[in-house]
Amino acid sequence: MRSRAVREGSVGLLALVAFGIFSLGALWLRGLSLSGQSYEFRLEFGDATGLQIGTPVRYRGVNVGRVVAIRPQTNTVDVSVEVSPANLVIPRDVDIQINQTGLLSEGFIDLMPSEAPLPEASLAANPLSSSCPETIICDGTQLQGKSGVSITRLLQSMQEFSDLYGDPKLFASINTAVNNTAIAPRKLPS
Repeated sequence: MRSRAVREGSVGLLALVAFGIFSLGALWLRGLSLSGQSYEFRLEFGDATGLQIGTPVRYRGVNVGRVVAIRPQTNTVDVSVEVSPANLVIPRDVDIQINQTGLLSEGFIDLMPSEAPLPEASLAANPLSSSCPETIICDGTQLQGKSGVSITRLLQSMQEFSDLYGDPKLFASINTAVNNTAIAPRKLPS
């Protein structure tokens, strides 16, 4: 009787452990952060190629956040990003680009600051504060971004290049120029 109770208890405990691991895995995949507070700001792009919910946000090459919402508008795409930790001070004059890397065109948002250092008062500021200075990105700030390196744009450029150099008129013009160059020295006085 006792061994049956131990077996049933072991099976129940195993089921609880499996459920706990599954739950933690699901929360991790959804991006739940146990590290504390974060802040959000909005970015506006003309084109959001390569972005999806969960796309990494990098500051100075380091992952500091992720995309939490993408809202297409008539003329732009509004993207909400979440940055963690909440005490990370990012200057407002950053260059914001959507870039892609690798053969799979993994997208990410790059926040690249200018070379000018932030004033000392801004370094101690809190992005969540109601008195957040205008020199840093604060909770709820809206900024303009642009498209950076994109595999799609590269392919479009290659197609335009191919169309240009595949044009028979271009080859005729090049042949004429080469022939004229070959004839020109013969016409010079000796």
